[in-house]
Amino acid sequence: MDGIECYYFRYNENQTQFFLNLASQLDMLVSGGSDFHGGNKPDVPLGNVYAGGPLPSAILDPLREASLSLQSRSVGS
Repeated sequence: MDGIECYYFRYNENQTQFFLNLASQLDMLVSGGSDFHGGNKPDVPLGNVYAGGPLPSAILDPLREASLSLQSRSVGS
């Protein structure tokens, strides 16, 4: 496991902070999601992940770097 879903639209501020601290302590990636799955979850708004909006953009670069690293390892295998 490389990361923790720290941002989730149903987490309150304390839960989000708990998972952010845990990810930091364990040197893990931070991710998040809205749990949007279309019409079967009408109460879940698309893109609403944290504080009524999208994910903080600061988490994208580490995720991108990890993805590229995994891709380069699989190509070299």
